Amino acid sequence: MDLPANEVIKNTLENTFDIPFNVEYEKSFSDSNYHIRPENDYKNLFDITIRFKNQLRIVIEVVPEKYAAFSIREMASANMSKKMKFAEYAKELSLLKAKPEFHINDSTYNPQAPDTWPEAWNNYSFRVTRSPIVSENQQYNEVQIACEWALIISGMFLSLLEIEQKENTYLEGGLSRVEVNRYERNPINRQLCLIANGYICKICGFDFEKTYGEIGYHFIHVHHIVPVSESQEEYEIDPVKDLIPVCPNCHAMLHKSDPPYTPDELKQILSEVRQQHEN
Repeated sequence: MDLPANEVIKNTLENTFDIPFNVEYEKSFSDSNYHIRPENDYKNLFDITIRFKNQLRIVIEVVPEKYAAFSIREMASANMSKKMKFAEYAKELSLLKAKPEFHINDSTYNPQAPDTWPEAWNNYSFRVTRSPIVSENQQYNEVQIACEWALIISGMFLSLLEIEQKENTYLEGGLSRVEVNRYERNPINRQLCLIANGYICKICGFDFEKTYGEIGYHFIHVHHIVPVSESQEEYEIDPVKDLIPVCPNCHAMLHKSDPPYTPDELKQILSEVRQQHEN
């Protein structure tokens, strides 16, 4: 039996960010509305509303929850690394040809320019629209679209917060022989990498969705290109440049060397083996 739309979105968010979410769905004439929030007892985080209007326009709004004064202060005081991750999500929205509007203290700010944001926040709101919802060569799948947008918007605002994740539940689908460090496991970093780089293996080109259909949708590993052991203690990664999506096989092969092979080295090995087989 297929899960209801709100349960699909809830499972997708929880599997990605390792925190509980509440997702509600309502239908209003030709519009579909999804109300999403990280689940908490104190109503002190944020609410996301995703509206589909006549299957032509999507409108997403983010506002603080009723008792969110503490989390608003936490967002305002986030370090520049966290703010730049927020900005990276905003950049991806622009690449998707969406139109974001970001307000802090009732004034408009560029979500991609955190150095211009005020130091003290009393309130904020975020709104993004896109029309048409999908391009001409894309298939309209409302639940899948809602999942994709919910991931981006949730990642944006979680990137500014310190959210306690469920312990030992996010295994990245990895093999036990593959050492996955905390940078690769970080769901914000991982999601930014995948939004920017896609879900196809950058080494061998394997596409799980194309091969396995629905169960392969958005399945992939993420690999840290430069071993953290070679970096300084306070190293801040760039999720788009320092992480790479790879299939489990290539991930295991990268770690067959110590230090791991570089993606280019493994591509060269794979190319040479394929040429041998062709000959």
